[in-house]
Amino acid sequence: MIFEATVEADYLRASAASAGADLFDETLAAYRRIFELARTSAHPYLVKCHNSIPDLLRDERYQAFNAARRQAFAEARYVLHPASCAVGSPDARGLVIGALLGSEPPREIENPRQVSAYAYPEQYGPRPLFARAVVDRGRVFVSGTASIVGSATVHVGDLVAQYEETLSNIRQLVDPLGVAFAELSFVVYVKRAEYLPVIRGLFAQSAEYLVCDICRPDLLIEIEATSNHG
Repeated sequence: MIFEATVEADYLRASAASAGADLFDETLAAYRRIFELARTSAHPYLVKCHNSIPDLLRDERYQAFNAARRQAFAEARYVLHPASCAVGSPDARGLVIGALLGSEPPREIENPRQVSAYAYPEQYGPRPLFARAVVDRGRVFVSGTASIVGSATVHVGDLVAQYEETLSNIRQLVDPLGVAFAELSFVVYVKRAEYLPVIRGLFAQSAEYLVCDICRPDLLIEIEATSNHG
């Protein structure tokens, strides 16, 4: 495993990279290193995590990732929920887990239109440990957001409807905070390359685009966002 950590402004940024062949053990080892760093630094709180997972949808690998993450949180006795995104690794890369750590506990934001991810029904496997968004030092970090209402995927097979539902979920998080879309930076993940021109034609905001797997087979698009102020 390659593990790196650097201080950037008010945050400590950590990154763990490995092959991703034994996903449970490698995820557990990565998060153990992140929590060890948190315990021994002036930045003990997870603000945002980003997880790129190879072969995300094969053989319940996403469930193994979530199980390992839950074990690491339990071992560290860490009860807060960071913002997070978990998608397939683009370009056949290995497992890469990044974490942004802060000096103060972030404020968790949940979406009333959605069941909190950490309270999903058991049918989805080990529950993902993240908040829909967090606020830290006046800055908003929106987790990877998709076309989910309650805990169920909606608009299965309809890319445009999933895109519109995803934006509705993001607005539900940021509008009560007084954050406009123009104040956000976006990363848009689409499941297939042929979706790119469609979404670029619809989305008026500047964004980074990546083609990769999304955490459910029936999800076609996922969007994460970060406010530019604060």
